Amino acid sequence: MNFHYGHVAVFIFIVCPAVLAASIFFRLMINHAGELKAQAMQHKTKIGE
Repeated sequence: MNFHYGHVAVFIFIVCPAVLAASIFFRLMINHAGELKAQAMQHKTKIGE
């Protein structure tokens, strides 16, 4: 039983930070993409003027 619980603990210990890091990474990527779109829109308006 202890061996099994050890595997579960290691699995959780590895997976939880990985999921957390992935969610933070995707959030940053989405924010960065939004900023790039905003910059592109500003450039278009400047060119339009």
